[in-house]
Amino acid sequence: FDATAVGLVLGNPVLSNIVMIGALAGTGLLPIDRRMFAKEIRKTLSPEKYALNLKAFDAGCSMIK
Repeated sequence: FDATAVGLVLGNPVLSNIVMIGALAGTGLLPIDRRMFAKEIRKTLSPEKYALNLKAFDAGCSMIK
């Protein structure tokens, strides 16, 4: 799938990296799940960016399942 296109749909092509992290998490190849990802990004992102990054993570994960 085209992670950049997914990022564009979400409003920012830079989100493609988060889409890919979500996809990798969905495969089980990374030792990370949504809860862990959310906990870590909450520490550094504004509420708006936090929500957008979670959407990107979820989009990537759903591309795999």
